[in-house]
Amino acid sequence: MKVLVLEDNLFFVTRLESALKATGHETRLASSGREAEEALRSGAQAAVVSLHAPGALEFVRLANRTGTPVAAYCGHAEVELRQKAKEAGAGVLLANSDIPSALEKALTHLVRPCEGAAGEPS
Repeated sequence: MKVLVLEDNLFFVTRLESALKATGHETRLASSGREAEEALRSGAQAAVVSLHAPGALEFVRLANRTGTPVAAYCGHAEVELRQKAKEAGAGVLLANSDIPSALEKALTHLVRPCEGAAGEPS
């Protein structure tokens, strides 16, 4: 699957890219909402978004309008930011600490309903 990663922290983006590639995904990296918007045109099937990246919430809204599923993440205790992401259209919300163990399951959960809607097996 082609996955767009919006993350401005070099350490975290390296971890995400490694985890996604290890499970067979193709990644496209962006460090701001503007870069992610441009990268979205390259045919990403899903996006993984750090809610702390510049322009993240605006990008989640755009991805939602274009039908691109979004898994967003931030700190576990950032309740207000998590609520804003949900309102913007994030399909899955994760805590930073959940990323290593839950990312693949979250992506599968996000993409399967879309495939089923297109008439493909889910």
